Amino acid sequence: EICACLVGSEMCIRDSSKTKFNAQSISKPSNVDGIEIKLWTATVRRIGRAAYIQFNVQGTITKYRSFITLFTLPEELRPVSTVMINYITQDGEPMFLNISSTTGEVQIYASTSIKIEDGFLLRQCIAFVCAGD
Repeated sequence: EICACLVGSEMCIRDSSKTKFNAQSISKPSNVDGIEIKLWTATVRRIGRAAYIQFNVQGTITKYRSFITLFTLPEELRPVSTVMINYITQDGEPMFLNISSTTGEVQIYASTSIKIEDGFLLRQCIAFVCAGD
């Protein structure tokens, strides 16, 4: 993850004159099967071919051991290759984040059978290379 951020930072500096998108908020999904969202902040920024997504999501997981799609990225913001990140929530629960390069779906996976109730499910800043110009 550190390498991806460093590479993303270098790309940000290199491509700063080619900014295609300013930071844009990602709207809170109205209905997500498997998660009850209490707090939602998600922002995406693209600079050149580098994209950055910042998440701050709090809520309750109601569906375990399956992928939960939060939203879908437009084609111009999809990664060159699928992004897969394992992380631990602030409550110590293992989670998995997947950003599909083909469909653009941003998904989380709760591998635990312990109920995550009103916790921070996703607090991440992710950098990746976009497929589009």
